[in-house]
Amino acid sequence: MTFDLRHHMRVYEQFFGSIKHVTELIMQINWEDGSVPREYWMNTPDHLYVIANTFNLCVLIDGCPLPPLHVQWEYHRDMRVSGWATPYRNRMADWVAKYNEMYPPQRHFM
Repeated sequence: MTFDLRHHMRVYEQFFGSIKHVTELIMQINWEDGSVPREYWMNTPDHLYVIANTFNLCVLIDGCPLPPLHVQWEYHRDMRVSGWATPYRNRMADWVAKYNEMYPPQRHFM
């Protein structure tokens, strides 16, 4: 995502209103040293647009499938967002079902 932000900096400048804001986003998500301190956490809506652009996803359309949360999310989330995923469980299940259709689990026989 930092590559996309850097490569399309002028586009993001127009979207976010300033180069300073784009630079702050780059610094915020550019973390590679283990556990991520709170100041480097992604947030919505700032990062949602960047995620959608980087991975060519539609994330703002009602009812679109959503990838499931990382298994460690429950342990590392902020308590203020504890119920965030509940309304999206069906959309996450749709994602898993579509993924399994496209990439069926392989069975190995002896």
